[in-house]
Amino acid sequence: MRGRAGYTLTSGMAFFRKLAASVLGAAGLFAAQAPLPAPQTTIVGVKLLKSSPEPAATPPQILLPKSCAACEVMKSGFYEGDNPREAFFYVRVPISGPVNGVQVALGNLRLKAIVVEKNYIPFLLKDGVATFDLPVVPRARSSTVELQTSLSWPGITLRVEHADEARRAGKYATGRWPALERAVALNLEFGMREALILLGIDRKLVDGSLGVIHLMGFDTNDPLGHEDYPPHIHLILRWPHYAGSQAPHFYINADGLLGKTAITVDGMPFIAPSDVEPATVVPVVDFLGETIFENYITLEGGLALRSTDGQSCLLQPIEQAKNGFADGVFVGCSAGAKRTVRATDDAVRGELRASIGTGAETRHETYRYDPDTAVLKSAEPPLPPVSALAEANTEEVAKLRDRVRHDASALQDYGNLARYEKEDAALLVAGTSVPAAFMGDSITDYWGKRNGVFFSGKGFVNRGIGGQTTAQMLLRFRQDVIALKPKVVVILGGTNDLRLGATNEQIEDNLMSMAELARDAGIRVVLASLTPVCDCFAMRTDVRPRARLLALDNWIRRYSAQSGFGHIDYDAVLRDEQGLMRKEYTFDGVHPNDAGYGVMVPLALAAIEKALNAPAPPPTVGK
Repeated sequence: MRGRAGYTLTSGMAFFRKLAASVLGAAGLFAAQAPLPAPQTTIVGVKLLKSSPEPAATPPQILLPKSCAACEVMKSGFYEGDNPREAFFYVRVPISGPVNGVQVALGNLRLKAIVVEKNYIPFLLKDGVATFDLPVVPRARSSTVELQTSLSWPGITLRVEHADEARRAGKYATGRWPALERAVALNLEFGMREALILLGIDRKLVDGSLGVIHLMGFDTNDPLGHEDYPPHIHLILRWPHYAGSQAPHFYINADGLLGKTAITVDGMPFIAPSDVEPATVVPVVDFLGETIFENYITLEGGLALRSTDGQSCLLQPIEQAKNGFADGVFVGCSAGAKRTVRATDDAVRGELRASIGTGAETRHETYRYDPDTAVLKSAEPPLPPVSALAEANTEEVAKLRDRVRHDASALQDYGNLARYEKEDAALLVAGTSVPAAFMGDSITDYWGKRNGVFFSGKGFVNRGIGGQTTAQMLLRFRQDVIALKPKVVVILGGTNDLRLGATNEQIEDNLMSMAELARDAGIRVVLASLTPVCDCFAMRTDVRPRARLLALDNWIRRYSAQSGFGHIDYDAVLRDEQGLMRKEYTFDGVHPNDAGYGVMVPLALAAIEKALNAPAPPPTVGK
């Protein structure tokens, strides 16, 4: 691949697909484990807002009611603090709460209000002591000190961390205030939102119930020790079940541009961060293991996003920018769309503004929030209502529920025998004769269901399952093929094994096992070559290299001849002169379209006809 400046992009796709595969496996393992015992206590933050912006000479003294034996004031480090705007502390309390009668001796702190988890709490002030009832809502992490406003649209949530220099803490407590980096983060968040919408990625996520893109910057007030350093932005596809989502950190340099990237995995701290250099393509993978889009930092410090249909958008500083992205973002897309994006945030007044476009076509957005809690007060234009986000499409919500049920059952049914169990049983009860059964992955599964025509009127059965490896096919081979007693079985598999990092030897062993099981059951065997792939729409050859495909195809041809099995060379009619899938035969670079299946049909029919004319192998099962 070539970048816009002519440099060569280094593809990190193979590495990150392996990372995604390990994440998917770990997520499944976690889902299979018994739930941990529910905690009996939780930690709650309390913020004491000051009526005048000055540090307190003496720290407040917290007095918890003696009736609460489990209550404890958390001490040291990020659990307590004081800045010109507020003092704060954290307490451990029973989840059964509330805790009534909490008292705080304020000293010389002039109290304006008390905030707990974004809510203002009523209090009684007498003789320098504030008394209040502490509400308890168990959370994984208290949000009291966080100053973040989330703006949500279907498929995208943009979170703004409000950088108030009066509240600076942690790594940002001293030294140069990162005003430039915060401006970069803010502009890029809105710029990334525009690019994702222009590429249609938001709609793709909603239609497939695949999760939500989270665009985030960095905190500067060290909430609960979250240092968020060095300055960076996030573009995260949050999976519906959270754990396993890849979380890239695009680091911002002093010139207001992007540099290296580090990728962590949500909910899995045991997976070490992966450092990524500029010009390395990183796939964004959903919880089903499929690439949704790709991104990379350009050598000039910009950001490129590319959808799986080949469309792309490049984010770069506006013309004549002196401070990189801090001056604004220009979004230019391959389909011709262009946007200029600028955003500002007044953390003292609580006002966030964004402008998108140029001249008369510019649209303006204004969001007002509480500067002490970051709770959104108004949005112009209005954001979609929560109900619309939660139920953007009731059909898609139902799909998500089905997927969750599917994922849970998949842990118990790795081979997915349930997919064709009822159809297999119906054929057996009816005593239906099966001339040929097709065993495979999505190349077989899509045949006649998504594209092409599956041998109308022939009585053949399709037993393909999308995404499966040869190991999974082997697990269900007895139920989905042998039990049906077809005269011929056509076996096509291995492309997903390559995608997930299996060796050729492992694929060959599984293909041999299926073929020998069929032969021993008196079924004629036809083995098919793997179909080629191309990078016509998205990167495919990185995890399915031509050399690996060719080696497997050569082995399948030799093994078929040595064993007396039939053979179909789909590769010969689908590939071009470079050995890649012809673009006119595929809709995504992997799967055949109508025309692709059209040239495969005669080869399959000829191989089945030849096998039917050959003597059936004598059954050896039970000998």
